[in-house]
Amino acid sequence: MSRVICSHDKCTGCAACRDVCPKQCITMQPDDLDALHSVVDDSICINCGLCEKTCPNNRELSYKLPHKVWAAWSNDSGVRRTSASGGIACELYRYWIKNGGVATGVVYYRDEGCHFILLENESDIKAVQNSKYTFSDTAGIYKVVKQKLQTGISVLFIGVPCQVAGLYGFLKKEYDNLTTVDIICHGMPPATYLEQHIKSIEDKKKEYTHQLFFRDPKYYTYTFTFTLKNNNGKEFYNKKVLTRDNYQLGYHRALIYRENCYSCNYARKERISDLTIGDFSGLGRFAPFEYDKHNVSCILENTDKGAALLKKLKGALSKYERPVSEAFDVEKQLKSPSEKHSGRSIFEKVYHKTRNYELASNAALKEEKNRAVKTAIILKTKVFLYNILVLLHIKKK
Repeated sequence: MSRVICSHDKCTGCAACRDVCPKQCITMQPDDLDALHSVVDDSICINCGLCEKTCPNNRELSYKLPHKVWAAWSNDSGVRRTSASGGIACELYRYWIKNGGVATGVVYYRDEGCHFILLENESDIKAVQNSKYTFSDTAGIYKVVKQKLQTGISVLFIGVPCQVAGLYGFLKKEYDNLTTVDIICHGMPPATYLEQHIKSIEDKKKEYTHQLFFRDPKYYTYTFTFTLKNNNGKEFYNKKVLTRDNYQLGYHRALIYRENCYSCNYARKERISDLTIGDFSGLGRFAPFEYDKHNVSCILENTDKGAALLKKLKGALSKYERPVSEAFDVEKQLKSPSEKHSGRSIFEKVYHKTRNYELASNAALKEEKNRAVKTAIILKTKVFLYNILVLLHIKKK
């Protein structure tokens, strides 16, 4: 029987166990819902136990209660416009690289999916901008980070909380030249779902995806418009959030996450990184806010190291301290894990049988998509009637 590193339902797929294995006998294999989990090749395993000692689910993690909550955005209007929130990650990258450090980020390539890369030049930043609402593979990144740290190079690690925890487990010691930033996360769908969804669209449109946006700046990133573009930059698909797109609905309605996401250890007020960044859903709820609320990031200042970094970014950011309640009372992922969509059992049943994302999501989201159609019709009718009233008013004049 293969070694069990941690509970299947708690495994985040961080893959720190894979990177730490001295015999390279651990691979990440899909389960019956296509979520990747570690599998140990017993014929090679030497029972050193490093994988178990590295796994964040088997370690006591250090959580920090944030010192302050900030509303912030990049002072570079171009960065702010093209970033998912306020462009904070971009400014962190810029500062870090300009000062001789390296950083981590996630890219999406059609043939390779989402995975981590090392950023060593400012020109690398553009590729990691904008949100990636799918599973991102950490393959090899922990090893690279450790090597850089051991040679005295400063590293900025940005990822979702479970990936930060994976890094800590891999390193097993603190490094003064490491700063970590976690992104407020709702959940991670298995990468296969997005691959299948894009393929289904490509087959219908007779196109091939060269570029993907989950929050296309062309339509303003706060509208969460999902677009696909070919190698000539021609857009051949776009859907706004909570329309009839199976992936948009599946992700934003918490239908398609990994099982561990529904009992996430990191969806809480206390954080594991030096800084936490994300959308600021509750901005202005508990105190007046006189600026534009679009493209504003929430920053949780969790450690002295994080606070020191923010001070160094003074000229690049506009930031305003906010009541902690605006973050913790409004943002659900700072209180508890995402709740399963009511159609989750239907999704699982159909996917187990077919391994087809479109069939499974169509079955689970049937009522939701019907409501979306009705809502769209109502909105179009309202716009039509409003335009008629405007024309009548103009004629009367």
